[in-house]
Amino acid sequence: MGWITVSGTSIDLPVALPSKNKARDWYLDHDARGKRSELGCPYLDVRCKERGAHLLVFGHRLGRSHHMFTELAGTHEQSTFDAIGNATWNSRAGSEVFEPVLSLVVDKDDALIQRFEFDSPSELRDWLTELLARSAAHTGNASDIALEARRALTLVTCAEARRGGRRRTLVVFATR
Repeated sequence: MGWITVSGTSIDLPVALPSKNKARDWYLDHDARGKRSELGCPYLDVRCKERGAHLLVFGHRLGRSHHMFTELAGTHEQSTFDAIGNATWNSRAGSEVFEPVLSLVVDKDDALIQRFEFDSPSELRDWLTELLARSAAHTGNASDIALEARRALTLVTCAEARRGGRRRTLVVFATR
């Protein structure tokens, strides 16, 4: 499906898309080639469109390692958020660079983040502004980025180190 790289981290990983005959979280315990793996593989939410306005990518948090999206778990703290850089999304459609905008911790069923369709660019921008109001950490020019955004990329990982927790750390990036 694609490849994600986040500067300032060791994230440089393939991103899978579960097929229609697989569970939507199938890649939590399978690698990009479909083999069982405790590490899993980051994967795009099946509700996303490849060229859609919002890409939502899930990846594991694995203890104290630097595997998968573990390094993003603490980005709700401003100093950790400040250490990450741009995210580069590579897919069949090309390469796109997204700037970090904000981070927040939400319940795994949070409805606001599970939005994929926007009727206009201004709806996307309003959505980002609403997320910014809820953010725990954000970049200094987050409001400017939100007001000029064309697309958003959200990376999701568990906020808690233990399995089965309900909280998720979200890092939202945007391209303008």
